[in-house]
Amino acid sequence: MDSTQGMTARLFPRGTIPLALATAFAALAHFVTLGCLYGFLVDALGLYRDEGRVVWSLYTAATMIFYVVGGLWGDFGGHRRNMIIGPAITLTALFLLLITPSYGNDATVLWIVVAVSAFACGRSLFTVASTTLAAHLHEGGATRVPLAGTYTLLHLLANVAVLLLAPLAAASIDAFIGDVAGTSPEESRKLVFALATQPAICALVFGAVSRRTFAAAELSVRAKAAARDVSPLPDGAVGYRRSAIWLLLAAGALGFAAYDSAMSGALDLAARIGGGDDWHGTMQLLNGAIIVFLAPVAVIVYGRMRRGSGAVPTAGVAVVGATLFGIGLTILLAVSAMMPDAASELAPPWLDDTPSIAWPVAAQILVSLGEILFIPLVSALVAGLAPRRLRGLFLGLALAMTALAVLFTRTVDAAFDGIPLSFAAAFALAASVASAALLAVVGTVFRKKSSSSVPS
Repeated sequence: MDSTQGMTARLFPRGTIPLALATAFAALAHFVTLGCLYGFLVDALGLYRDEGRVVWSLYTAATMIFYVVGGLWGDFGGHRRNMIIGPAITLTALFLLLITPSYGNDATVLWIVVAVSAFACGRSLFTVASTTLAAHLHEGGATRVPLAGTYTLLHLLANVAVLLLAPLAAASIDAFIGDVAGTSPEESRKLVFALATQPAICALVFGAVSRRTFAAAELSVRAKAAARDVSPLPDGAVGYRRSAIWLLLAAGALGFAAYDSAMSGALDLAARIGGGDDWHGTMQLLNGAIIVFLAPVAVIVYGRMRRGSGAVPTAGVAVVGATLFGIGLTILLAVSAMMPDAASELAPPWLDDTPSIAWPVAAQILVSLGEILFIPLVSALVAGLAPRRLRGLFLGLALAMTALAVLFTRTVDAAFDGIPLSFAAAFALAASVASAALLAVVGTVFRKKSSSSVPS
């Protein structure tokens, strides 16, 4: 990219802002609904928490299926349509939750399962569509910020929406489970699920506003795919792409497993050291605050790197993110071994007091920074290497594999609950190392097989 082009290029592709706003509101609807749904299952329906986890697992499994189906459907039917269909199905699911029949019977549980499945379908269709359209929009012309920066922006706004409105959502959830005097479960349920419909409606509106822009981007991409089935980021690596894409999917799943285990480990360790579950909310807010403050810095850096060298070393940045997951997990494992309730042969003889809360906080900061550098960058890699006509399918596969990784790590966490040096954390550390190694291989081989840099 020469300097003249850099001066005249847009900062982001046309249509990015409404796409980002739709993504933010969809994330907020997702956050509010899942939080309230868990309280509904456990408190209103009287299910045990283990049964609530089973329903959550079913939700995760449903998202995995609909990620793949949504990606393939969008590739052939149009992702711009799924930007509208997804929120519409989400609103239908919220309406079903709003009119859920009387508590405590099998028919009610079946109703909830249907509603949760519909919610997973709508959420998955929208997520794959927005992720794919972001890549399509970048093919419409030169931009000063690369695709990795656009995905970071989407990730940022989703966290901003949740962080700013989390207190309101938390207050609604508290009202739902009866912490607010004078509010019945029935009234609270209607209040909470009605609250979740508002951001879902906003996501539907913003998805519809730029439908023409999305349609033009899709038509352009399909025309290029018909002419030659090679992504422009870069040309000339078709044979390599077929193998690299699967390496990327594996690296993304392993890295996300490490990320999820590190996040839950930091929350649990902070609660053990701090002596209360209040630290869970504090650490989650810390994670959101770090992303809100540092993600814009990452976007600016990507833009400067592209203006200077014409490309961003996407795989290299993702390797740094996976490495930060590993460092955070190492800290958590070491501090867990030094806890007074750890096995006597692991606890150092000089340890008299509980370790400082600063240790899980430091691990959380590293993991949050790794999240910024890993999740958007892996998505950019997959979008850049996937064939144009199947980009949605491969992005859906990437999302499905991350959901599978989360389901696996949380199942292992539950199975090894109470063990000071958790097998899950040790597995996650190995997963972070494997993810970084796979990404390094992708970056190294790509530089050898292509005259261009890794897709940005």
